[in-house]
Amino acid sequence: MVFTYQAANGRTYSLHGKTVELPNGRRQPIYYFASEVKDDETLDAQPEGYRISESERTGRPALRKV
Repeated sequence: MVFTYQAANGRTYSLHGKTVELPNGRRQPIYYFASEVKDDETLDAQPEGYRISESERTGRPALRKV
């Protein structure tokens, strides 16, 4: 089951994540919300140590470290 979040503007977003390789060779996970589901990047739960916040300007959700 995909983790979803309904923003204050009424839109529903799905949580996605993937690991990227930085220019120095280090691998780092990134998390993002998208309105369309990308099956290969969806997450089932919110990662530990993160909280959801919404942008006041756009209303889009984002994960922030606690």
